[in-house]
Amino acid sequence: MKPVNRINITSRMIALSHVAERIADQHLFRQFDLTGATGGVLLIVNKYPTTTPTDLMKRFGCTRSNVTQRIDKLELMKLIKRGAGPSSDKRSISLALTPKGKKIADELWTKVEARGKEVENVLKPAEMKRFHASLDRIEKFLKDSEHRAW
Repeated sequence: MKPVNRINITSRMIALSHVAERIADQHLFRQFDLTGATGGVLLIVNKYPTTTPTDLMKRFGCTRSNVTQRIDKLELMKLIKRGAGPSSDKRSISLALTPKGKKIADELWTKVEARGKEVENVLKPAEMKRFHASLDRIEKFLKDSEHRAW
């Protein structure tokens, strides 16, 4: 068995994330005039209907300005709407999908799920189980060390 080149694991993960993002942009989101960023917002709001802009900032790790731009674009496309937030703070808003946004988000999710099954079929069930366990450990490490300098 060939030893794992541990020096390149971070580079490979970054490269793989770029490949996945490019493929999703070109073959999934573009057909709805979305980007990965706006499509991601649509999918999150579909899954968590009381999502707030602050929730999106935390989930995507981006600025309020980035989130506002994404919401503004989706609102302009009539895919999302702002509403009163879950708290008593009048400044708080939550996001909801319009019927058109819901239809697109459901279609996106169906395609994401189908592609996921195709990808999972590349590995045998036991390999997939180990792969998911490894991903869980890597994700935990990255989250635990997120604020540590490189």
